[in-house]
Amino acid sequence: MKKIMIAVFVVIVVVLMAANATQGVTTEATSTESWVKALDLYTSDWTQMLFIVNNTGVTNTLAYKVHGYAVYGGTGYEVYKDSTVVSASAGSTPVKIANTAYSNVEVWVISGSGATTYTVEYTLKP
Repeated sequence: MKKIMIAVFVVIVVVLMAANATQGVTTEATSTESWVKALDLYTSDWTQMLFIVNNTGVTNTLAYKVHGYAVYGGTGYEVYKDSTVVSASAGSTPVKIANTAYSNVEVWVISGSGATTYTVEYTLKP
């Protein structure tokens, strides 16, 4: 009985945490030889963020970087994650942003060894 109660409690906690989260994934796109904005999210209401850049191509590498802005639409930003390479058919190491009040976060991508396809997954929590 005790194990069942603990399992029910864990399920309730997970459901409540998920209910307060926003999750998404971008439509698959193709990288170019110039930096392009793959994702631009308004994040003022969120203090915990997770981003994963997936290189869905099978042969070429991809690089990404993450910028955090104090003012939505502003020009001044902090480089939260500098240019990092993602191998073909791989996901990036999750980029976690916690206890930071960015107004918006942008994920930028560029081709590494040639054009490739990618998606960006994200989870935002208050």
